[in-house]
Amino acid sequence: MSLTNYLGCNFILPTNNFSSNNMIIIGNNFSDHSNRKNVRKHMTTQNIYEISTSENVGICLDRQESKISPHNYQKELRALKALLNMLDNYLDNGDYCELYTCWVGEELEERNIELDQTIILGDLKINNVEIKENTLITIRK
Repeated sequence: MSLTNYLGCNFILPTNNFSSNNMIIIGNNFSDHSNRKNVRKHMTTQNIYEISTSENVGICLDRQESKISPHNYQKELRALKALLNMLDNYLDNGDYCELYTCWVGEELEERNIELDQTIILGDLKINNVEIKENTLITIRK
């Protein structure tokens, strides 16, 4: 199984693949149609995309990781920043996206609602953000 991120948007995003030079890959890397259909349980947006990094992994950001493996934590942090920069170009003021993280095949599992967070673009306190499995991050502009 692979940890993956699903991005829900109310707009269309262009897909890319691992041969692109982008840090964020938007496409169907590990999931299939039924996985993306099942993850809708946690999202309110119209379009669902699977995203990963150019290293073929999902974004998982845990502050404990910053102590255990600072190098990996910094890579994940750069990936999150790249995703947020990309979304800043697509989101209109007042709009939002949703980022749901889980293991592929566990999209119907219950969400850790107490770990859900909201990120406001432009007012980001990046060190406070954690992206863990079965959590929803709302990204607002």
